[in-house]
Amino acid sequence: MGWEYRNGKPYFYKKERVHGRVKSTYLGRGALALFEEQIAELQQERIAHERAERQQERATFAALAAPLPGVLEAVAAARAAAQQALQAAGYHQHARGQWRKKRGINDKAPSNRTAARNTRADRRA
Repeated sequence: MGWEYRNGKPYFYKKERVHGRVKSTYLGRGALALFEEQIAELQQERIAHERAERQQERATFAALAAPLPGVLEAVAAARAAAQQALQAAGYHQHARGQWRKKRGINDKAPSNRTAARNTRADRRA
């Protein structure tokens, strides 16, 4: 918003961007223009005040959302302990995500496939 002088006379225009181009809107001249200028200043103050309030709310939220001292270390220690326990139990981490049981021969309990193969082989013999 601003005053433009044309032929030595002041005119009050509002400038705004619409679809990447600047659009000028004539708001008046004389007493009407002074009134429009005061309204524009009040709107700018209101916008600045709302912006400051939002910034303060964000700062307050960030302070409240920050982790307590020692929490991150405790979480890291718990993760490391869980990882060690899972690896000791025969699991591995698939693509840095899911934990899966490692495949392999288990001497204690034969799988269903092995049992089925054994019974077929017994029938043939």
